[in-house]
Amino acid sequence: MFGISPFWNRTFASAYGLPSVTEPEIAYGNLSLQSSTIVVSESDHDAGAEADIRTYPTPRGSGTGLLGYFYRKKTITLRGYLRVSTGTLQDLADSVKRSLSVPSRYLSFLVSNTRAAKWSDLSNTWDESTDTWNTEADKTYEEQVARRAKAYVENWQNAIERKTYHTTMLPFELRFGIDRAFLEEASFTSIPFLATTANIVASVQNLGTAPAECLLSASIISADGTTLVSFSSGGVSVSVSETSLSAGDILVFDGAKKTVEKNGASIEYSGYFPTLDAWANTIAVTLDGTFTADINLLYRKAYL
Repeated sequence: MFGISPFWNRTFASAYGLPSVTEPEIAYGNLSLQSSTIVVSESDHDAGAEADIRTYPTPRGSGTGLLGYFYRKKTITLRGYLRVSTGTLQDLADSVKRSLSVPSRYLSFLVSNTRAAKWSDLSNTWDESTDTWNTEADKTYEEQVARRAKAYVENWQNAIERKTYHTTMLPFELRFGIDRAFLEEASFTSIPFLATTANIVASVQNLGTAPAECLLSASIISADGTTLVSFSSGGVSVSVSETSLSAGDILVFDGAKKTVEKNGASIEYSGYFPTLDAWANTIAVTLDGTFTADINLLYRKAYL
């Protein structure tokens, strides 16, 4: 079931001083699926994608070895009902079907939670005069996160079936196929390395729960003899070799599109595009020659 029930908010949240949690907002394109007339009562959007596990038998022994582990198809099922007056129930059902009939729109979930403040957000957390924690350590903040994926309805044959006894309420069960294996945040997380003059080796945390494709941009401020740019993580590397790079050039490694662009035009590359595993990663960005560049790593947190 979605979120936290009104019973939780009314009984436990207030009694124990815990934050009330707002129900997620759900939408398919511009169609809101959580409103006064369209109500989602159950969802399995947190269920993971199918795993495609490739193994091989151990030669001359017991067991198997792992060749590859990939995430494939993900489906999300929403159950709920339409509710409106008898005279307009069919109009509402037709309107919903009309919006759902367009494939490859974003199916999105907007979740609001009240969370404890991050350690980096706090200041003067220890009061030496009283040997106690500063009350600022008790601060919380509200975070709204939109998770989404391009989707399409798979079960038109029984998604919305009106029976003769459905007069003011009409149940539905919508099964969405997802283009990608994961839901992703709508906004990018950005990790900048500004005016860097040395190759980069850095630890990066992906706070999602699934591997995230990333985009790396290198904006050249100055360069002398710089012809090679490479980006690697987790033993996977992609690189480009150019005759020369000069001030004003912009390289973009796009892991989602599997392209590398120089000043907006596609160029050849070698290797494979790295992803960021959930939690800890070590990335490396290498440029040859003498250079000054603004490097920016962007990724969308992905969720199983």
